Amino acid sequence: TPPETCQTSRMTESKPDLVLLHGVTMSGSAWSDVIPLLSQAHRVHAPTALGHRGGAPAPDRRPVTLGDMVDD
Repeated sequence: TPPETCQTSRMTESKPDLVLLHGVTMSGSAWSDVIPLLSQAHRVHAPTALGHRGGAPAPDRRPVTLGDMVDD
């Protein structure tokens, strides 16, 4: 099963983008109950950060940089 990296509402270009960020030890699925409500007015993105539940593993090197996270 591929890792859960991002939940995204239906693609509708007429709606503004809204990015939902989860807390520590959580994943993008923390927003699953509110995404349907928010997607009525927004194109919603709920990514799972590197190394968090269901996300891509964090890089082996330390410290992890902002560039590492953006490149994911």
